[in-house]
Amino acid sequence: MKFRNISLVFLLAVAAGTAAAAPNWVRIESPHFELFTNAGERSGRRTILYFEQVRDFFLKTGSVGEVPSTPVRIIRFRSPREFDPYRPYKAASAFYMSSPKRDLIVMGTPNRQTKNAAVHEYVHLLVKHSGAEIPVWLNEGLAELYSTLEPQGKQVTFGKPARLLGDRKWLPIKELISVDYDSPHFDESDRTKVFYAQSWALTHMLCLSNQYRERFSDFLKGVDGDTGEEAFRWVYGKTLEQVESDFKRYVVRKRLPTVEYEIRLNKSAERPKVQPATATEVSLVQAGLLVGLNRREQALEIYRDLARQDPGNWRIPEALGYLASYSGDGVSARRHFARAVELGAANPRLHYDYALLLQEADAEPEVIKPVLRKAIALKPDFDNAHRLLGSVLLLEGKAGMALAQLMRVKQISREEAVHHYQTVAQLYHRLGRIEAARQAAALCRKYARSSEEVDLAEELMEWLGVGSEDAAEEAPPLAAAAGTPEATGFGPTLEEPDRPLNAPAAASGAQMAPPRVEVQGSFSRLDCLGERARLHLQIEGGVLPLAILDAAAVKVSGPEGGLVELKCGEQEPRPVTVEYQPFEDLDFGTEGVVKVIQFR
Repeated sequence: MKFRNISLVFLLAVAAGTAAAAPNWVRIESPHFELFTNAGERSGRRTILYFEQVRDFFLKTGSVGEVPSTPVRIIRFRSPREFDPYRPYKAASAFYMSSPKRDLIVMGTPNRQTKNAAVHEYVHLLVKHSGAEIPVWLNEGLAELYSTLEPQGKQVTFGKPARLLGDRKWLPIKELISVDYDSPHFDESDRTKVFYAQSWALTHMLCLSNQYRERFSDFLKGVDGDTGEEAFRWVYGKTLEQVESDFKRYVVRKRLPTVEYEIRLNKSAERPKVQPATATEVSLVQAGLLVGLNRREQALEIYRDLARQDPGNWRIPEALGYLASYSGDGVSARRHFARAVELGAANPRLHYDYALLLQEADAEPEVIKPVLRKAIALKPDFDNAHRLLGSVLLLEGKAGMALAQLMRVKQISREEAVHHYQTVAQLYHRLGRIEAARQAAALCRKYARSSEEVDLAEELMEWLGVGSEDAAEEAPPLAAAAGTPEATGFGPTLEEPDRPLNAPAAASGAQMAPPRVEVQGSFSRLDCLGERARLHLQIEGGVLPLAILDAAAVKVSGPEGGLVELKCGEQEPRPVTVEYQPFEDLDFGTEGVVKVIQFR
């Protein structure tokens, strides 16, 4: 059973190829899932609808963290014989794999037991995405509890018994909460059954009993990184002995509570797209499973055969590139990724991973930037691509353009927040916006946890003259900063993550315009070049060249709001605040388009 919470890192590719259809295999797509199955279209439709209903439940209740935005892939086999070659352990009826690209759930023979096992694995997926480090008993207890989810029309119920304790000897609660995945409780059948049954029952009591459920979300947050003993004490004010006493009384009740929730799916979720899966697609899916099961040589043979059969399909060099990267061969990975890009790869994650490999190989920014810009063009809300492009621009000294990329980041985890706000503070300082830099530094300190992070944040605050460690609590929101860290942990009610501090996102699939940046400096020169002009602004670290494309559209004002006439040529240095929209024009040699000029 120890496989259940281990992320088997694999690299799974899917072809959009033109190969002939694979016998009996169909590909079914809904808004949040992609299903490959040879169990028949009708069975496949029921399976993907079931998972959409399960996802809707977790989305609305927030029971186990935040649901992933990237579609989860499901593979469902029609018979045990076909599932056996991919079964990670003998008793598995379903299992979960994760990769940097996507998550995958593999299911055996279609039946109720397999569905329950698949939901169990989906809960592990949600826990992993939450980033919380919860103890094994709670991880498995949550998975067992929610594996009983049963959609019935427009409602879903859960809480029915998943495991029966029977007459088996109980584990003392102190031993139960200390179990890890190397424990004998995962190697010996009888011990395993007792552990799962008790984990389910204890989680059931915490989540659904009148005595414990109201503070269950607090317990889930408090248990992060702990076995649960301390969380029981500070959340419920109870010792382990008291909890164990409550638990024994709870499980002997004649009837345990269940819960019903209403679910409402979008029409698109209820009407998935169905098409025959091509032979290339199925081969790539099967090879990806072999990679995840550490049978790379077999996978490599499949990929090589596919490359000979379909040399123009970018999905094949993509898969070869990921396999090479997984094996630590960065040179081959870069070569295969370059070929996939050349063939017109439409996967934003591929471009991002290719850019990372180029950066590791010390490639020039001019080589890396187009790859990242393609990733962003394919997925405008690709936070990691914006971060990486921002870091590349920062190394080039393009502070305004780097800040504009960070402003487009919407989700920041607590682990990322310290470095993120440190960078934002430095960029604002370089652009002359000292107060904004101080606010970002205060946020950096707010989210610092380790001693190293605290030292870094306090040095930054001292450098910028921030007077209090509590300044982040009092500081007004930054008008042009990136999103705030999303809440970690999970609970029985949906918790809205902090809203981004930057401008609202554009509609899905639309290209967002770069947010405007305000910078303070000294106006040093104006090149008049016919219908356009190039403004040179002296800032910390050098000169920022900006384009004036339409002089009539630029708002120019003096210290008291009066009109100011701009003259061409060298300028007597004057302090000025400029608002511009970042845009790199290599031919014109500028990094943005001027919108407002305010002389101070």
